[in-house]
Amino acid sequence: LTTEARFELAFSSYGAVGWMPDLDRWASGVRGILRPGGRFVLVEFHPLIWSFDAAAGLTRDDYFQRGPFIEPVGDYVADSGSSLGAVTEAPRGDNPIPAASFQYGLAETVQALVKAGLQLERLVEWPYANGCKHPALVAAEGRRWVWPPGIARVPLMFGLSVRAPG
Repeated sequence: LTTEARFELAFSSYGAVGWMPDLDRWASGVRGILRPGGRFVLVEFHPLIWSFDAAAGLTRDDYFQRGPFIEPVGDYVADSGSSLGAVTEAPRGDNPIPAASFQYGLAETVQALVKAGLQLERLVEWPYANGCKHPALVAAEGRRWVWPPGIARVPLMFGLSVRAPG
């Protein structure tokens, strides 16, 4: 990249990391688009969420399994409906085409960015999910989803910011 193609700020959100087959390559790409001193901000669903099920509690989706997981994506936008801001119900579409997704632990995501030469500024976890209508969660205020009453809370989202040196 040329200096003109680099940015002071880059952002990624919700559900992007799980589609990356190579975290180190992704993190190097993030580093490559930042100017010296530039910041990358990531807000993402916490990887623990995929290991829980409403009926069974823990599922077979092992937090440490690296996949790839090959399965149809489905229509998560229609499934999420009002939690994503929909004001009318849309017809649900079928998407039977298999897609590959990957499970990365929180530490793996952070380490990939640090290994790429980025400096961790902030890491936070939240006990709610914005817009993710996961079957184990119940609706809360502000289009957020939370664990049902009586269930121990674990993180549902995390956020971080890293900065390029310089």
